[in-house]
Amino acid sequence: MLRFRRRILLTFVLLIVITSAVLLRSTTLPPPIMPEPFSTDYRALWDVRGSTHYRIIVETIAPPVPPLGWELTVRDGEIIDRSIIACDNPSEEYPERLCEPIQTYYQGSGLYTLEELFEIADACTLETQVLLNQCPAYSSSEFRGFSTTDELFDAEDVCEDYLQSWDSLCAVEYDPTYGYPRDTTILVYGVLDAGTTIRVKEVEIIEDE
Repeated sequence: MLRFRRRILLTFVLLIVITSAVLLRSTTLPPPIMPEPFSTDYRALWDVRGSTHYRIIVETIAPPVPPLGWELTVRDGEIIDRSIIACDNPSEEYPERLCEPIQTYYQGSGLYTLEELFEIADACTLETQVLLNQCPAYSSSEFRGFSTTDELFDAEDVCEDYLQSWDSLCAVEYDPTYGYPRDTTILVYGVLDAGTTIRVKEVEIIEDE
């Protein structure tokens, strides 16, 4: 049990490191010349069809950590209400047995607004573009990121000679109707089981009175 808890804690730390590295490393690497952020068109779609007041269900998956399911209410980019689904509304997908370990070890993890997910999507896509720019298969300036994990795994295989351990690559799938980042998958090359997926499972627009 102690060894399992240590492994869980190590994975939680790794989850924080992955997200922090994606957001911070892009400021130290020389960025490619690009006219606008990768998500510009999708942000525009969200601006038209979305809202600054919404309710979402966000799931963070980073095995062996249990799925972290949060129901969040957001207004003007700030989380004004939060609920751990396994604790407050358990289901087959988020059983009650997950409540205690999530409360104990992961209380502050997985809390993302859509605004933050746009920022993560742009940062990790830029990181991916910079890293793959040295790989002949992806060195074209037209490369704008991956939208599926299959594309991500293919890039790892094709460009393994140009990647180093702890390089972070990501794929972002945007919602075709509202434009928000629906699935963001970040893989750390050369590190076993070092992968994180942030999935927006539900979005409800709240109409202000």
